[in-house]
Amino acid sequence: MTDDPQDPPPEKLEDSAPGSDIESVWDMGLAEVYGEDENASDKDASVMAALRGRLGSDSKVLLPNHPATAGDSPTLSTRPDESGSIGRYLVLGEIARGGMGVVLKGRDADLGRDVAIKVLKDGYADHSQMLQRFVEEAQIGGQLQHPGVVPVYEMGLDSRHRPYFAMKLVNGRTLASLLAERANPSVELGRYLSIFEQVCQTIAYAHSRNVVHRDVKPANVMVGAFGEVQVVDWGFAKVLTRGGIDDEVLAEERDLERDATADDTSVATVRSNEPGSHSLAGSVLGTPSYMPPEQAQGAVGALDERADVFALGAILCEILTGKPPYVRQPGSDVMEQAAAATLDEAYGRLDDCDADAELIDLARRCLAAERDERPRNAGVVATAITDHIARSEDRTRQAQVATAEARVRATAERKTRRLTVALAASLVVLLACGTIAVFWSKERDVRADRDIRTALTDARDLAAAQSWDAAYEALRRARNGIDSGRGTDETRDEFKRFAARFAEDWAVARREGRDRKFIAALREIQTRSTETAARGKESEYSRVFKSYGINVTDETPERVAELFQAKGRDMAVQMAIALDDWAGRIRSSRFGWRSSKQRDSWKHLIACARLADPHPWRSQLRDAFLANDVDAMRQIASEVDAQEHDPTSLGLLALGLLHKRDRETARDVLVSAFRVHPDNFLINYYLGVRLWGQRGTWDRREPPDPETLDDAFLHTGIALGLQPDNLTVRAHLVRLLGHKGRREEALAHLEELAPRVSSKGGIYMVASRFHALGETARARSELERATGKSADSFEVRMLMRRWKDWQAIRTGAPLPKVIADLRSSLGDSVDRAEVQRELSRALYRISDWAGAAMAAQAALTVHDGDFDARWLLVRCLLRQGQFAQARLIGSESLAQGDDNPNMKRLVAEATSYEKLAKTASAKLNAEALPPPPELLKLARLRLRQGKLDQAQALYVHAFGEKVPSSFRRRGSRARSGSRRTRPEGNGSTAEPGKKPKPDSPARGRGRGRGRRRGPPGRSQPSSDLRDCVSALVRTGVGQGESPETPGLRHAQLRQRALTWLTAELKEAEGRLGKGDRRGIFSVLETWRYDSRLTAVRDEAQLSRLPEDESARWRAAWVKLDNLLQQSRGR
Repeated sequence: MTDDPQDPPPEKLEDSAPGSDIESVWDMGLAEVYGEDENASDKDASVMAALRGRLGSDSKVLLPNHPATAGDSPTLSTRPDESGSIGRYLVLGEIARGGMGVVLKGRDADLGRDVAIKVLKDGYADHSQMLQRFVEEAQIGGQLQHPGVVPVYEMGLDSRHRPYFAMKLVNGRTLASLLAERANPSVELGRYLSIFEQVCQTIAYAHSRNVVHRDVKPANVMVGAFGEVQVVDWGFAKVLTRGGIDDEVLAEERDLERDATADDTSVATVRSNEPGSHSLAGSVLGTPSYMPPEQAQGAVGALDERADVFALGAILCEILTGKPPYVRQPGSDVMEQAAAATLDEAYGRLDDCDADAELIDLARRCLAAERDERPRNAGVVATAITDHIARSEDRTRQAQVATAEARVRATAERKTRRLTVALAASLVVLLACGTIAVFWSKERDVRADRDIRTALTDARDLAAAQSWDAAYEALRRARNGIDSGRGTDETRDEFKRFAARFAEDWAVARREGRDRKFIAALREIQTRSTETAARGKESEYSRVFKSYGINVTDETPERVAELFQAKGRDMAVQMAIALDDWAGRIRSSRFGWRSSKQRDSWKHLIACARLADPHPWRSQLRDAFLANDVDAMRQIASEVDAQEHDPTSLGLLALGLLHKRDRETARDVLVSAFRVHPDNFLINYYLGVRLWGQRGTWDRREPPDPETLDDAFLHTGIALGLQPDNLTVRAHLVRLLGHKGRREEALAHLEELAPRVSSKGGIYMVASRFHALGETARARSELERATGKSADSFEVRMLMRRWKDWQAIRTGAPLPKVIADLRSSLGDSVDRAEVQRELSRALYRISDWAGAAMAAQAALTVHDGDFDARWLLVRCLLRQGQFAQARLIGSESLAQGDDNPNMKRLVAEATSYEKLAKTASAKLNAEALPPPPELLKLARLRLRQGKLDQAQALYVHAFGEKVPSSFRRRGSRARSGSRRTRPEGNGSTAEPGKKPKPDSPARGRGRGRGRRRGPPGRSQPSSDLRDCVSALVRTGVGQGESPETPGLRHAQLRQRALTWLTAELKEAEGRLGKGDRRGIFSVLETWRYDSRLTAVRDEAQLSRLPEDESARWRAAWVKLDNLLQQSRGR
């Protein structure tokens, strides 16, 4: 090492005089702070703190604040969790808090300046999507180098490993607050137009870097005390990917123009080249009052620069009229106005304002409902507003000159009367000036005419290139010259001829563009799932057709065909094929319809398509589809040549076959179509999603075989590659990855999918996928987002419990094993309350009320606020006949905020049983027999009180001669037999003339009230039949309260129980083919493991029964086991 002063040895630094080598000392300080020195340890340390000892100075340069900005600093709030320092910045307080991040005010001690620090919230620090969006906002702000964009200084991680970025602290006021203080729109209009011009220039610069802001509004425009204007909050900004899939044809023209005129200056972010960077349909970002229709409708994937152009037009509208385009109206939501492009009121306000016609025209063009009718980007708007301001200033200067000339002329006249001697000289001067003025006027007219002709030439060339917006701007420049009285007659005539031809050509181009957009919208719907495109009359198809001016659902088929054919043959064919797809979606939809008219609306659509498109093959297919003739469809499928037909028609044929459950033929059609159209999204969607064995509801699913799973995975992957932004396909891919055991990949796709789903049903789907993959915390978080309620709410708890039950059913673990596993895990479990609660639920399902109550009480011992455990305890107490205690515990739970509606029902049931217990004996000894519903309630009461003899007799009498069923819903009409004699207290049927025992129903006939339909039933199957059979069995083996030796009567009771169980199994077998496997499984499982039926199920107990009877019981249980396997889909 040399003694070069630029690199002094460490031992000589102490001897160096302060300030003798400032550069070397500075370099050493930087190295120490930022880690270049191996001894440096704190990378966030202050540079000045490190240099203070070496420089020997503690002085700082601190500039005073200007009084104009001193009062414009953001308001701070102090929070204990956001104090101290972040990196090298001292945190002074909190400025604002949003959905994703927190904005803090910080102090850069080294440079002596205040900064704004945006920090990602703690809950999103490990959330990949939120982290990407946060980093992307910082990268966009860091790369947009423009005076109108708030600069980002640096990005880093704080001590809690949260990402943050520091940026300029903007002192000033928002444009929104300035506009709100105006007395009327004409006040300082020039100032606000100047601010608007700077906003347009800023957005134009962003557009030149392929960045769209997507939330331009006055509240996001900061105006400083010295005239500086900056656009803030780029959190919703979107980087338009170049070279990828274009949203429309105009995007290609824009890329070609940029490639020809400039180098690649696009902003690059962490997601610019990732498939996940595409915005997705279904998300609604932005502020409704300034939002274009396509953004309000959730078509985020279709947003480009023209979305910002609409927002600029909305700001201009507010500047000119005092209000944004959309304002809240009685009976109309602002978002609904934005989605429907309700702009008539805004146009009326613009027409009535006193602004220049140029400004009104610019605002109207920016606010066009159709994207193609707006200026292409903010640069066009900026040019227009700059030209207007320049012309306004020119007119002002001309007015000032005219005023000055008038004053000069007045002074000259006064002097003329006094200075008659100089008259001759003055005349000579005036003549000379006149000659010069005439010459200058002619020269000005020649230049003006030349400018008009140049503008016409530009407009003609641009129109030939179909650059209609630019051509219109050039034509407007020519018109301004004509309107000012310039140009020759020949030039004026040429302008009129070209303007008329341009209007016709532009109208044709707009009509063709509207047609292209309409067809593109129809094709986009075809890529969606069946449910989102066809549910209800006002489906997506219906909305798109109505926006095009055709009300398909309300017009006759003849009228619809006439309207289609008026658009031309090609358009008619495209629209007819869309009707085919619409009809197929309605036909295959799993959702219920409000009326038979809606359910059969697909027939109307097929009839319309057949008249509008009389193609022989498609007409034959539509006839077969309309007639529901599967044989005709199979015949068409056997003769079809995929090369001669479009993919949508082939898909319609496959849908018709699938509807008739001919999966193999449908697959053959789609496979042949795939060979011809391997890159068609619909064909791959049908093969990957619709044909997969696991598609549909739980009760229609089958276990996937490896070959089917691989085929589904292949075609789903192709479909997703063709449309990376399709939510339905990505969600299906998550399901397939889960079945293939690739959990980490499934979670990665699901994490990418979750933030993009905004509909309630979609969020439920995402939550269920997280739960299926074992991410219960994420599932609960998504349910909170969907319901808007906390994780402790009943709705969230119920869904989580239901998914857990479904998952347990799919695993196939029997209840005894589940109970054993839960008991063994009690010692190792971290959450003992949850294990005890699940144990209580499992014991309740096998009718072990005492054990279930003990487990629920144990869960409450760990966590007294567990409402689900209280609900289970109340149910167990009701089953054990402890009605008063059940009522007290349930009422206490409700008073503490339990929102479970079933708890209210249980409290009411406990109160009802308490009252009934006091009058039961009187009712049973009355002359008139109570109606069947009341008999059922009395039977339930006696069963809960442990009086098995009376309970089974009352059950039998209430059911009557017909065989009851567990699949009848509670509240349905009670059955009554032809004979309504009363049951005896010992359980036998009363014989005529025999006196009933005390506390048993008296002889007599009912009054017919049992035929009245009861209240609406619950969706769960009733347990009355199982309760009755258990009472019959236990009484039949001598467990009743009557001390009677088992004999013939007991055998008859057991035989009745076996008969009813056999009938139950027969009905379950018949229902398996109709769906609802989950409900059937739930009923059969409780039968299989009911602890009260041990006497006729366990082998040791069956050996005590007669041989023929025990054989019948064994056969019944074998059949039940087989049905259990079938209902599980195995």
